[in-house]
Amino acid sequence: MKKLLLLIPVFAIAICLYAFKAEHKQQTVEWFDYNGGGTNTPGNYTYAPTPSCPSGTAVLCRIHVLSDGGSTQLPEADALDAMQTEINNAVSGHTETSDVKLKAAP
Repeated sequence: MKKLLLLIPVFAIAICLYAFKAEHKQQTVEWFDYNGGGTNTPGNYTYAPTPSCPSGTAVLCRIHVLSDGGSTQLPEADALDAMQTEINNAVSGHTETSDVKLKAAP
């Protein structure tokens, strides 16, 4: 019984470490292709590590933003929200930035 009582704190620590690791996913800045729809919706982007957009300056092609760190790699929602002004200015001014790439209209 004493051995079992000694194991309880070990299991508690293991569970806490697992929860901490799950809470703190690896987040890095990544490239995402824009698939259409609302520019502030993470699901409207696809992880694409190699930046390449056809030339043009009319519509949004891809963005460079913080990843959510999940297995499907989507843009992190707060970082995407913070980037909306840059996206809107790039598209309306037909001028790319280091984090917003444009392409010709379809």
